Amino acid sequence: MIDSHAHLNFRAFKKDVEQVVLEAQSQGITDIVVPGAKIDSSTKAVALASLFPCLHAAVGFHPHHVNEYTEEVQKQLEHLVQQKGVVAIGECGLDYFHYGVTRDASLQPQLQMNLLEFHLHLAHTYNLPVILHCRDAWSDLFSCLSRFRANKIRGVFHCWTGTKEDVKKALSYNFYVSFSGILTYPQARQVQDSAKAVPLGRILVETDSPFLSPEGVRHLRNEPKHVKIVANHLAQIKKKSFTQIEEQTTLNAQTLFKL
Repeated sequence: MIDSHAHLNFRAFKKDVEQVVLEAQSQGITDIVVPGAKIDSSTKAVALASLFPCLHAAVGFHPHHVNEYTEEVQKQLEHLVQQKGVVAIGECGLDYFHYGVTRDASLQPQLQMNLLEFHLHLAHTYNLPVILHCRDAWSDLFSCLSRFRANKIRGVFHCWTGTKEDVKKALSYNFYVSFSGILTYPQARQVQDSAKAVPLGRILVETDSPFLSPEGVRHLRNEPKHVKIVANHLAQIKKKSFTQIEEQTTLNAQTLFKL
C-alpha cells in the first residue's frame, strides 16, 4: 500500500524518521510521498528521498506561507524540482480559512492565486503531477484549473473535504481524490458521502502525517502505517474488500506519481 501524503520532513519526525519508515514498511507500506510546505521542508523532502528508496519527494510552497513568497522562492523551487527523487509539485493550493499565524495571508486571495499559478506552471514545464490543498476556496481553485486546462495538468486533491458536487468538478479535470483520517471521523458525513461518489480508479489514500490521526489512534501522532486504517474505512464505505482498496489505491498512486 502507498501513503500518498505524509510530512515525514516535519519537526514531529526529526528524532525518529528512520524508525517510522521501518515500521511502515513492516506493515506493508511500500512507498510514501513526502510533500514540502516551504523551501526548508521541500529541501528536507528531497534529502529524505535520497536516503530512503521508499520515500518520494514533492516540492512546493503552501498557501499558509504566501506572505513569504518571493522571486527567490521561485528560483529555489525550480532548482529543487529538478532534483532526483522528486515525483510531484506541492503541497500547494488555496486556503481562505482563517488560521492564526496566517490570518492576514488568507485575506489575500490574489497573492495565493499567483502562488498557485506558479506551481501549475512548474507542473506543466516539468510534466509532474500537482498536489492540491483547498479549504474554503473551491470556486477560485476550479477557476484557476480551468485556465490551465489546455496544459493538461494532472494531479490530486489531497485530504479531501469538499462536497459531492465538488467531486464531480475535480473529476472533470481528470484529477485524483485522496482521503485522509478525516474519512474515519463519525461527524465527517460530507467527506464520507464524497468517497461514495469517487470511482475506484480515481481514489488515493493518505495519512497527512503527523496530522489527522484516524479513529482508534486519534490520541497518537499520525504515521504512514495508519494509512491502512483509512483504507479499511474506505473499503467499508465503498462496500469493497480491503484487498480491492489496497490494490487499486496502490495502482492509482503508482500511475499518478510514476512510481
